[in-house]
Amino acid sequence: SMQNKLWVYICWLVVNLTLGLLWQILIQYEHKPIMKHAFLQSDTYRKFIGDKMLLQKHTNKHSKISILFWNGNFIGGPMKQSQIIRNLAFERCSVSNCVLLDDRSPVGVNNAHVIIFNIWDGLFNIQNLPKFRSPKQKWMFLTVEAPGRNYWQSKLNLTELDDMFNLTATYRHDSDWPVPYGSYTKLEKIDVTNTYSAHNKSKLIAWLASHCETESERESIVGMIQNHTTVDVYGQCGEHCPYNCLEYIGRTYFFYLALENNECIEYTTEKVWHNAFANNIVPVVKGKVTGYKNILPPDSYILIDDFKNYEKLHEFACMDLINPY
Repeated sequence: SMQNKLWVYICWLVVNLTLGLLWQILIQYEHKPIMKHAFLQSDTYRKFIGDKMLLQKHTNKHSKISILFWNGNFIGGPMKQSQIIRNLAFERCSVSNCVLLDDRSPVGVNNAHVIIFNIWDGLFNIQNLPKFRSPKQKWMFLTVEAPGRNYWQSKLNLTELDDMFNLTATYRHDSDWPVPYGSYTKLEKIDVTNTYSAHNKSKLIAWLASHCETESERESIVGMIQNHTTVDVYGQCGEHCPYNCLEYIGRTYFFYLALENNECIEYTTEKVWHNAFANNIVPVVKGKVTGYKNILPPDSYILIDDFKNYEKLHEFACMDLINPY
C-alpha cells in the first residue's frame, strides 16, 4: 500500500541521514569527489557514511550525542513504528552512544547537540523556531529540492535564513553532508549470468510526470521531441500507466525522458536513478549546468544539449537501436 511504501522510504531516509551525520560528528572534514566509478549501485546513500567532515569535537566517544529532528515525518507516527525507526537508525552505526529526539520542549531542545530542520517540509515555519539556542549546538539545513522551485519564493524569504545554520545537507556534493538521490560505485564482481538484453523492447521513448507545468519548461521539450518521433506520456500529463508502471516502461521502452522540474547544479533525482537506471532504460536528460558528466556513469545517458536540434537527437536515438545496449 502507499502507506507502507511511505514508511519504508521514511525508514530508509532516517537510517542514511543519521548514520552519515553521526560519522561526521566523529571525524574531521576532508572533501573528495563523490562519484568516480563505473557501475550503478542502487543503495544510494551508503557510500557517504564513510565520507568526511565536521561538527566540532564537543563530545568524546563516551558522551551521548543527541540529534533532534525539528520538523518533518522522520521519526513521527505511531509509537510502534517510531520506535522501529529509532532502532534501525543505529543498526550499522560504529558508535552506540547516539540518540534520536523528537522532543521539542525547552528541555529537549537544550539537550540536543544537533537540530535538523527539513526546510522543504510543510511544517517548517521560520516563526516557529527554538526560542533558545546553546552556543555549542549545531543547526543543520536539510533539503533535497532544487532552489528554483516556486515553493521557496512563495513560502520563504530565504534572506531570513542568513547566518542561521552551521551545516547543510542537500543533494550537492559540496554540502557539509551530501544526500544525493543516487550514486554509483565499482562492483567487486560482475555477475555475467545476469546480463541484460534490450531485444524485447518494442517502443522508443516514454515520459512519466506528475507536474505538467514546470520552471524548466520540460513539457515544451517533450512537445518539440514529439515533432520528430512518438513520445508516450504517462501520469498526470498523459495516459494512465499500467500496473507496476515503471516495470512496464522498463520492459517496453528503450529511452526514458528524465527531465527535471529545474535545471540546477547537480540536481539529478529519482527520475534518473530509479525510474531509468533501476528499470534498465537509458535516461534522456537536459541541462549542461547540471554537470551530468560528473554525476552519472560514462555513456549511460543521452544529453539533449549535445545535439544541434531535436531532429539530430531523434536520428541518434534511432541509430542507437541498430546496436542495442
